Amino acid sequence: PVDAAPSVSGEDDAHPTPTERLWQLLVRERRDIWLVYLYATLTGLISLTLPLGVQAITGLVSGGLFVQPVVLLILFVIVGTLVAGALQVMQLSVVEILQQRIFARLAFEFSFHLPRIRLESVLGEHLPEVMNRFFETVAIQKSLAKLLTDASTALLQVLFGLLLLTFYHPLFAAFAAVLLVVLTIIFRLSGPRGISTARGESTEKYQTAHWLQEVARSITAFKFGGHAAFAVSRMDRHVSAYLHQRKSHWSVLVQQALSVVVFKTIVVGGLLILGSLLVIDRQITLGQFVASEIVVVLVMAGIEKLILSIATVYDALIAVEKAGHITDLPLERAGGRLLPERGAATGMTLRVEDLSYRYPGAGHDAITELTFTIGAGERVVIMGADGSGQSTLLRVLSGLYHDYTGALTFDGVPARDLDLGALRADIGQLLSATDLFEGTVAENVQVGRPTLGTGEVTAALEAVDAMHWLGAESEGLRTMLASGGSGLPAHMIHRLLLAQAIVGRPRLLVLDDFFQNLEAETRDRFVEVLMGRTSSWTVVAISHDPAFLEAADRVLVLDEGRLVASGPFRELRGTPVVRALLGDGPGVR
Repeated sequence: PVDAAPSVSGEDDAHPTPTERLWQLLVRERRDIWLVYLYATLTGLISLTLPLGVQAITGLVSGGLFVQPVVLLILFVIVGTLVAGALQVMQLSVVEILQQRIFARLAFEFSFHLPRIRLESVLGEHLPEVMNRFFETVAIQKSLAKLLTDASTALLQVLFGLLLLTFYHPLFAAFAAVLLVVLTIIFRLSGPRGISTARGESTEKYQTAHWLQEVARSITAFKFGGHAAFAVSRMDRHVSAYLHQRKSHWSVLVQQALSVVVFKTIVVGGLLILGSLLVIDRQITLGQFVASEIVVVLVMAGIEKLILSIATVYDALIAVEKAGHITDLPLERAGGRLLPERGAATGMTLRVEDLSYRYPGAGHDAITELTFTIGAGERVVIMGADGSGQSTLLRVLSGLYHDYTGALTFDGVPARDLDLGALRADIGQLLSATDLFEGTVAENVQVGRPTLGTGEVTAALEAVDAMHWLGAESEGLRTMLASGGSGLPAHMIHRLLLAQAIVGRPRLLVLDDFFQNLEAETRDRFVEVLMGRTSSWTVVAISHDPAFLEAADRVLVLDEGRLVASGPFRELRGTPVVRALLGDGPGVR
């Protein structure tokens, strides 16, 4: 079974190093990894039947014996080889289960983290592109498979071989110690640069993929750009940067490999000379010499496998680092107080006092010292020029932005004390025109809210006049939608998004400039649904549409982040600032 409980990163936690990340991943899978190492250990020990058997057979044959003991020894070597092979197959089976578990675990961690990420932490990033890091899961699977099979088996083969050599003569033990020390020094000195160049290579790889995504996203603009020259020239820069990083990383791998090859040559030559001298001096037998050289061959083969695994080690380290980029993102706080029980038939009351918000890295506030109250069931529309802070205010009021100063309360409870999940369950939103995802109509309206049944979904679709279109579809509520509503008429996308906002009759509705480019008939229907008194919800919306403004109880006018006017639209319509926003005259600054 997969333990789907994610490891949640705290906002203030220091980011671990790639080595620490890999270690954390291995620790979580330690039960299966111990089993892999058990099989590897048994395989390494049983593999020693070859040199030991050859030593015994050589001794018997050189002594003139070729009878039953020799046959038994040959069978012993054959059986040992078969058993070692069977253990390797069992080891691979455990590794396959481990790969499946890692994929499932990381998939669950990503899906757990993504809806809970603090939006302020990713304002400068394109989240769909960031999610490409999930494909590092495949790299982790492949890397760990090689590390836990080939690399671990090779390492144990080297260690057991060196241990066996020490039993032949103490001088072999000295050679073994020197071998381990020199290998450690080689990788210790070149390892950090290898990680750095591997990181650079991976970064440029994602930059290249991101540019392809950008071209695909803006394909119409590039079609009119003329023979894709700009797309290719920008790609040339990305590819050149990638190849530069790739060559830098390759140079590190070559340096490490050459260092080990030179050292391996010295070790092989030294052991041959030492073994020959020991045989001549009769300190070891001919059989021990032959067996020791077979062990040396096995040790060198193991070292060669380790050399070939160096690139895999770097791939694993960078893969866990890139995947950790998602789980490192700070999450919204969990838990908190619940709103007072007032029932779905009552709108929500909002109180704002000296509210200011500044985006990370900005030099000035987006909204400044706003103070107002929105009563339960009140319909309030926000107006303002571009950059006046309307959308920022709406996202603060909907609980998406948290780093504000001042006071914000819902039904008298401070927003900082509230359980965000419970608060948003009472809020319907239409803050983005791209919130339709690949799934059925019912899934797009419900968005996974378990308390909403087919009846609520149907009622919401009927309210926005979407059932006539749905009735023509053979699958009904099970009709599949493409990402972003691709292929649907614009008015139907608007209807489905509005149904998503009003389903279940939330206590608070927040809408961001929803009435742009709507036909008059559709607009009038939406005004009736949202502003009519048949619903008790509180509405806070951004709009410059006169029909929507007329239906509002109150209009808030923002200018450069400050509240400059408040009141019914009929009273504000003749003011210079509102006239300017409606295109009727000059504004104020």
